[in-house]
Amino acid sequence: SKPGPRHRPTRLDEHEALRFKRVKGGFEKLCGEVSRRRGLGEGELMSGGRRATVMQAREDVAQVAVKSLGMCGAEVALRMGVTASCINRIVATREPSPEAKKIADELAK
Repeated sequence: SKPGPRHRPTRLDEHEALRFKRVKGGFEKLCGEVSRRRGLGEGELMSGGRRATVMQAREDVAQVAVKSLGMCGAEVALRMGVTASCINRIVATREPSPEAKKIADELAK
């Protein structure tokens, strides 16, 4: 339904819009960097494949996106073509790899 004529964007609406733009650019940059470092095509990273290299790259992306970019697991999963359970399990049960830590530090600059 369409908002009424008195609807004006609130600060929260503006904040969420800015956050989404920031995260979107950061997520794309993150995926490109992880793909490059792991020797994968970006489409391969987003395919949901189960090859060891792809799974390690997915773990790196999940760790950095959730812990450094502040994205929720469901949003990361949607963009990567896997289930939210997959991403949330990675973040909850595994420590970030040294490579993921380096990437997070570089993206923070």
